[in-house]
Amino acid sequence: MCTATFLPYKNGFLLTHNRDEFVGRPLALPLQTYTHTNELGEKLQLTYPKDPKGGGTWILVAEKFTLCLLNGAFVPYVPTPPYRRSRGLVLLDFFDYQNIEKFAANYNLVGIEPFTLWVVENNLENDTNNTPLEFVEFRWDSQKLHQIKLDSKATHIRSSTTLYTPEIIQNRETWFGQWLQENPNYDDKQIIDFHLFGGQNDENSNPNSSLIMHRKDKLTVSITAIAKYEKENRMVYKDLVKGEK
Repeated sequence: MCTATFLPYKNGFLLTHNRDEFVGRPLALPLQTYTHTNELGEKLQLTYPKDPKGGGTWILVAEKFTLCLLNGAFVPYVPTPPYRRSRGLVLLDFFDYQNIEKFAANYNLVGIEPFTLWVVENNLENDTNNTPLEFVEFRWDSQKLHQIKLDSKATHIRSSTTLYTPEIIQNRETWFGQWLQENPNYDDKQIIDFHLFGGQNDENSNPNSSLIMHRKDKLTVSITAIAKYEKENRMVYKDLVKGEK
């Protein structure tokens, strides 16, 4: 489920994510920095909200990497549990590999539900193209891992294919485009406002399809915003159920 946006910003980026979940699912634990020891024996500092049910997360910040996951790949699918491993653990498993290429080539995805994963690598040591970011999108459709290099100097929006129809996804892309026209000099506070109120004045927006979604069995439970640029690193977590930030 969920919606994510990416914006280039001051030689860095803003990444913001709305988490949609089933009513009654345990709320995530607030942001915390965990010491994670990977299979290479390295101790890494990872900051993320933790899903108490699966033990993983949907969004994560480390020194060189930022990861964000949405449910589903290209089209809706019928779940076939049980699954071997939770999608939320994929973000932690990523750090068992030295780089994006080794993760893509070696990670075992068999028995994991379809997902879309954004991986942003910053502070590249060999920056020969004057591009400070490497931005890759993975889509796992339960049969094949699709890897796409995205333009880190462009804007992007994705909505979960498991929850939203192509029409709703297109509406959100339209709202995002309109918001960009109205806010050419955006900052992190403005993009959070878009994730809170985007599309509300559109006749096609309703509680089933707006960015803050509220259905009988599902609702938007949180917004996480990441700002990484120059020497600034900020991460904001808004729990919409508890009303806490």
